[in-house]
Amino acid sequence: MRIAGRPPVLAAAVLVALAACAAPTSSSPSPTASDPLLASPLPGAPAQIIFRFETNEVASYLPNLTLYDDGRLLRRDRERDLLTVQRLNPTGIEAFVAEVRGSGFFVVSHNIPLVLLPGVEAPAIDVPADRFTLTVAGAEPIVVTTSPYRDPLVFQASAEREALIALGDRVMDTSWLPADAWIHAATELFAPAAYLVFSGVTSQPGICPPGSISDICKLDISTINLPFELPPDGIGPVFTSADGTQSVIDHCAVVTANIADALVAATLPNFGSAAGHLFLGVSIPWRERSATYDLEIRPLFPEEATTCAGKSLPPTIGP
Repeated sequence: MRIAGRPPVLAAAVLVALAACAAPTSSSPSPTASDPLLASPLPGAPAQIIFRFETNEVASYLPNLTLYDDGRLLRRDRERDLLTVQRLNPTGIEAFVAEVRGSGFFVVSHNIPLVLLPGVEAPAIDVPADRFTLTVAGAEPIVVTTSPYRDPLVFQASAEREALIALGDRVMDTSWLPADAWIHAATELFAPAAYLVFSGVTSQPGICPPGSISDICKLDISTINLPFELPPDGIGPVFTSADGTQSVIDHCAVVTANIADALVAATLPNFGSAAGHLFLGVSIPWRERSATYDLEIRPLFPEEATTCAGKSLPPTIGP
């Protein structure tokens, strides 16, 4: 099992046509901090989260919405599975926070659990969970969690839980904010200054059994056309998670937007560029090693330092 901070399910997936040329070779060194593909530290302090709404959606962690202290509002477009950005002015930030506080949920951190009906056994299923975090200056963040799962034959109704679910819908809409709340009301794709790239080689010879005719099985990692040599075992150093656990497979690097776009153009051309995507992932056959070369790309969020250090597995959402 991998430990490198990958979500179990990717927002944009695999098995698409690739472009061709330069191969990873055993002599290709892993990039170092001086290599041009690695992102330099960003100027200024990272932005601070004021409010975040996130969900585990059963199998994958996704930040649905984040409001930062500089007014940026990052939001997941559920229909297109894209990450967009707008910017609120101080009046808009105040109105947004007032709406959240007005819900009455953010006094102390707590969980609103799913409660079984009397005499009903817990089903053997994974249920989704939502987490809301409000950061209060000079105090610990207030965190409220619940599950949006509904099954009237199994779980008791809860007016409080329904109200929190409704709050999630309301903050995702924001049409209730006044027109003068915005610096930039137009919705644009979020294009970060840098991206995280997780990569590694796994022994999966069965991805293309004899007779396979999919586009991915016509190709090989040795034919990928990139503006740099692809290291033989992964880009960057071996990944070490925030708790100090070192991956046995995955490497991690923070790369510039240009390099992220080059990786997407070569491996996921249907997506155009990395901008606006929460996660992009592809596993490409490497027949010489009876393996696959795995690449996953996600934006570096405004609150994150320009380094893989301190990153970890998607956090558990729940009580």
